[in-house]
Amino acid sequence: MGPAPAEKDAKIVVGTPSKDASAEAPVEGSWKGMELETPAATAAATASPSNPLEALFERLYGKMTWEEKLRLLWLAGTLFFIIGGYWLLRSLKDPVISTICGVEYIPKAKMLSVVVVTVLVFVYNKLIDLFPKHQLFYIVGGFYATLFTCIAAALAAPATSSTSIYNTDPSPYRLLG
Repeated sequence: MGPAPAEKDAKIVVGTPSKDASAEAPVEGSWKGMELETPAATAAATASPSNPLEALFERLYGKMTWEEKLRLLWLAGTLFFIIGGYWLLRSLKDPVISTICGVEYIPKAKMLSVVVVTVLVFVYNKLIDLFPKHQLFYIVGGFYATLFTCIAAALAAPATSSTSIYNTDPSPYRLLG
């Protein structure tokens, strides 16, 4: 049993509703057709890159417009700084805690961090419902930048301050402890 003759000859055209869709006419302006490329744009897109670096980039990532390359560089830079910041903070965490509170408080700090992260996950999930993702990225990034700038300023205070990293008397009652 093969397809009906009407189905066999039916063609799907981009930008038009299929015959299986509802019988209602589409709302004006709701369907957009695909724009065809001009012969000049097609020739420019198929041209080989002029230098070896562009050829390597094209081989690795495919053909991209200038805007796509710029977006790729911005996102790669963002990933670089996120991973670099994480690596730096991870390696500094234990020495800073042992200097401020003492080595014996590192396990307690790690257990407390699980509770804090759990609460932050709930807050983050609520923020996802309230803001678009691109705005939430800037909100969370701005919060972390502000928080770590304040912590850096407190740690860089003179040695007489209780928050300073230069104050070598460990105590869990210090402000950053």
